[in-house]
Amino acid sequence: MPQEASSGVYEMSDDPLPMVKNLVDYLYTLDYNENLRTLNQECPSPISGLQVHARMFALADKYDIKALQVLSSEKYSNMLESSSIGSEFLGSIPDVYTLTPPSVKALRDKVARFARINLENYLQDPSSREVYKRIAIDVPDFLQDLLDLYIMNPLTGFCYRCNPLSTMQALQTPCHKCGLSGICYDSE
Repeated sequence: MPQEASSGVYEMSDDPLPMVKNLVDYLYTLDYNENLRTLNQECPSPISGLQVHARMFALADKYDIKALQVLSSEKYSNMLESSSIGSEFLGSIPDVYTLTPPSVKALRDKVARFARINLENYLQDPSSREVYKRIAIDVPDFLQDLLDLYIMNPLTGFCYRCNPLSTMQALQTPCHKCGLSGICYDSE
């Protein structure tokens, strides 16, 4: 007989207390607090809302709570779309990729698609570029997913008839250097 069954106590010492509290809150209220300052007193580094949602998703996967997976995935997506802070997005990538197995793609796919669209803008900031360099080394699965998107859909754009992220055929594109369509000859 497992120890939990005989004692009535389930030990969750692998998970930070604020995240366990969020899990219990969810079980009672079907919601959780995304505004955590830190995970514990020993490690007072701040945690973003995106990281909270990614970690709640991981807990939901670990304990097989499908409705919490859906909720945390939706909250992650909503916050991702409304946030313009690149460091928060980049900071959530290790949580998304290291806290769940590769077979759990829900958040990984969202992260890779969002990066495909927004990463170029975020990397204009030198501090975000440094964070990205660390992620490239520490989270190679993220780079693999991002590269796969570029291979499978070389060019994406907005289609009024289909949806915002449709694969496009390049007919005319402006030169990044001069802005004209077609061939750009450098006079230098």
